[in-house]
Amino acid sequence: MAKRPLEPLKEKPRSDLLEAEERVGIEDFEREARERLPKMIFDYFEGGAGDEWNLAENRRAFDRWVLRPRFLIGVEKLDLSTTVLGQPVPFP
Repeated sequence: MAKRPLEPLKEKPRSDLLEAEERVGIEDFEREARERLPKMIFDYFEGGAGDEWNLAENRRAFDRWVLRPRFLIGVEKLDLSTTVLGQPVPFP
């Protein structure tokens, strides 16, 4: 049986897809992956083996996590200095 060539990834990002900062949940990433990946590849990543019990357990585990963004906490004493090849530099 001859293998069918995979369709190439879509080159141009769609304007209706979310910006990186707007993705807040697994559903956002799945929706974007569904739009960007060829169907066969997306189906492989989306699915699970057998009755997909492990896939469901992974989703339940991630649902227990709560992300609390803390923007601009303690920025009055921000120090961006670092060292590059042993030399101090004021910013990266």
